[in-house]
Amino acid sequence: MINRNNFMGLDGFVWWFGVIENRKDPLLIGRCQVRIYGWHTENKNLIPTSDLPWAHPVMPLNTNTGTGIAAKEGDMVFGFFLDSDDAQFPVMLGIVPGIPESVPRIDKGFSDQRTPTQLSDSPRKPKSKDYTQDGEGVFIVEGQATRYPETVNESTVSKLARNENITDTIVEERKNNRIQNVETSTKGSTWSEPETQYNAKYPYNHVYESESGHVLEVDDTPGAERIQTTHRSGTFEEIYPDGTKVTKVVKDKYEIVMSDNNVLIMGDCNITINGQGKIFVKGSADVKVDGDMTTQVAGTYSVTSSSYMSFRAPRIDLN
Repeated sequence: MINRNNFMGLDGFVWWFGVIENRKDPLLIGRCQVRIYGWHTENKNLIPTSDLPWAHPVMPLNTNTGTGIAAKEGDMVFGFFLDSDDAQFPVMLGIVPGIPESVPRIDKGFSDQRTPTQLSDSPRKPKSKDYTQDGEGVFIVEGQATRYPETVNESTVSKLARNENITDTIVEERKNNRIQNVETSTKGSTWSEPETQYNAKYPYNHVYESESGHVLEVDDTPGAERIQTTHRSGTFEEIYPDGTKVTKVVKDKYEIVMSDNNVLIMGDCNITINGQGKIFVKGSADVKVDGDMTTQVAGTYSVTSSSYMSFRAPRIDLN
């Protein structure tokens, strides 16, 4: 007969809920020290964070990198004990979202226990950004890392997923820093950066927000389907419901193609360069214009060629 008291899988599950107090796993395998309700006291003099057991995470079967977990200090997690009632080998199964009612207290357990020194070494979101339009890019004023949860009486689910308090998100930031009225080669003609078409409805917007401010949205809201990725600096890429794609780089951009590159634009194309424009073709260059071609040069126009080929040109009006 099988002894159910010492046979993993037959001795029954012992479930638990707890709060992560430390995720700096010395083994680098994603473990967290969790203070578990009912098994541990909030009195840190009796059970300091350093004495809490290390809870192992459960990774999806399609993950083989083991690079880490999204859970952080202050998050409520749940799981079970592999050793049942002995309760020394906890396993984390997931994060439990909620609406925190009190700020973290470092003098008591069941909360984010990072010290000021640890917070200074933790990821943090920018406090503010200055989007310049003089070719210098964006200037970031770094903020200070705070204990989690950062706000009370508000859901821990992303604001972008809930479509609440949007003025505190990248949506408002993007609206306030649109590039507008870009002059083209045609007199009086301009174009502007489109405004984001964010119009998410809960629960259809799947959002990932990192601690330092990176954001990924896969929005399935009917009629407002979007995909957008934003770097904490403000560089972003967004695909609108109709397939329109907007890419904005707030600093330098490099694009390298190791072989051929083919570009087809079925509509119009405007290129405006506020600085200097240079094109260097090491081989031959062919330019074909089926319609008319106009060249306007406000300064000096010069052509240098190592050989000369005669051609017949139409009359040029210099007025």
